Amino acid sequence: LADSGHAPYGERDGAHVVDRSLKIAQYLADQGASMVVVACNTATAAAIDALRGRFSHFALVGVEPGVKPAALVSRNKRIGVMATPSTLASARFATLVQRHASDCLVVSQACPGLAAAIERGAAAGAEIDALLDRYTKPLVEAQVDTVVLGCTHYPFMADRIAMRLGPDVTILDTADAVARHAL
Repeated sequence: LADSGHAPYGERDGAHVVDRSLKIAQYLADQGASMVVVACNTATAAAIDALRGRFSHFALVGVEPGVKPAALVSRNKRIGVMATPSTLASARFATLVQRHASDCLVVSQACPGLAAAIERGAAAGAEIDALLDRYTKPLVEAQVDTVVLGCTHYPFMADRIAMRLGPDVTILDTADAVARHAL
């Protein structure tokens, strides 16, 4: 289910994201869903605990930035995480970094406006390029060798991000891992 009228969530108030997530999950429960994939890093960070509290009768799979796999593959222990401001400000993200990347330099790069520009599509081409230039520059300067795409919108720009970061930087997206978990 796409919540196009309220997306993207990355710069929305946490209470709004929780409310929307609960309403959407209720709708899906009413339709007979046996599993819900919360396909948004921000919604997972803000609402997964509330969802699990209310909907314990079906499986919930969240989407989180791939900090753990990034820490495992990084050669120089310098990881960049491109995500929305809300995801990066969440306690859930801080816990991920502490638990899985405490031995790494983690460069958290908030990308305000990027998900919204991606939502607008081709009409936002020049804006997207300017945002990508701005948001990848600190990662290049920090000499990260692994970058996590911590927003489900960002994989649509993975090639453009990779072009800016260079060939020696590994880009990680958790979509395949989430899909396997949901099977």
